[in-house]
Amino acid sequence: MNNFRGWWSEEIEGNTDKLGETFFYHYKDVHLCKLKLIEEIPNKKLVYLITDNEFNFTKDKTEWINTKLIFDLSAEGNKTKVIFTHEGLTPKYECYNVCNDAWTSYIQGSLKNYIETGKGKPNGKEGGLNAELVKKWGLPDK
Repeated sequence: MNNFRGWWSEEIEGNTDKLGETFFYHYKDVHLCKLKLIEEIPNKKLVYLITDNEFNFTKDKTEWINTKLIFDLSAEGNKTKVIFTHEGLTPKYECYNVCNDAWTSYIQGSLKNYIETGKGKPNGKEGGLNAELVKKWGLPDK
């Protein structure tokens, strides 16, 4: 889960797996985001705080700031159950529908494949799921 390059995007700078470290994600100028790993309980929980964020398709460019990405892990027989929560992402945000759709694609598709096969569908240097979502939602692609 903490290898975001394996399932979210290859456009990530910094350490995604070190407690207290901040990393930078972006897809062109559509979405720029800084995340910090603030809590880690091995094999149980990861919590990332969004410290900075900018969308090019919302009036409020700062949606997501101070929200958290939470990955709760638990054993179910010989399998691992992953519960993902984007705490603070609510329907009041302009980006909610796009972001909810994106997280569903990444978590149920790319991350699931990454866990099961070792190969996800992260955004490449260009293209990937972000390009599909930009087109689907008619977002400015620059």
